[in-house]
Order: sequence, then C-alpha cells, then structure tokens
Amino acid sequence: MVVTVDAWTLRCLFNRGRFPERIGAQEFIRTPGKARRAPAKYNLGEGGVSREVYYRDAGTGRLVVRVHQFEKADGTLRDGDLPDPKELCIGDIEYHMHPGGKWWHRVRR
Repeated sequence: MVVTVDAWTLRCLFNRGRFPERIGAQEFIRTPGKARRAPAKYNLGEGGVSREVYYRDAGTGRLVVRVHQFEKADGTLRDGDLPDPKELCIGDIEYHMHPGGKWWHRVRR
C-alpha cells in the first residue's frame, strides 16, 4: 500500500523508527545517487554536494528509505544535520512525501 504524507509526518516516522541510528549502524546497504554541486548558501565548503541516497534491506534488497542530504567534500554531513527522508517503507506500507502545492497546503494540518 502506498500512503502520501506531508514532510512533517514523514520525518516523524523516520525519527520514531530510529532510521538515523540504524543508518549510522550500517544496518542497510547504502547506494548514493548522483551528486550535484550544492549552493554556497549551505556553507559546505569547496566540494560540497547535494544528493539522494538509497538504503536497502541487506537481506531482501528492498528499498527501505530514500533520503536527500547535503554532504561536505569528505562525505560527512554538516554538524547537527540529519538526512531528509523522501520515501520510507515500514512493513508493507510505502510512505511518500507529497510534493506540495496550494491544494496540499489547504488540507494538511
């Protein structure tokens, strides 16, 4: 089942599911997406990039979480930054972030 949610709900599910800790513990297989030069306003220094990263279940290869993050040239995130989830799979439910728009902002909480 696919469920479309707002960014706040998706981030809550991501945090309550302890995905940042699980990613840090290398519980999933990490596949980085294409890197794009990050705008200077993000203060990442020379070589900083914006990229999506895909994390898959080690046993099944199924996508567990897709995140966006800004990385420094050495691959680390800025201090205090967490990956920003865009898609999350918990059990048989796939949570996707709604892209936004006027209609969505009128119906969200």
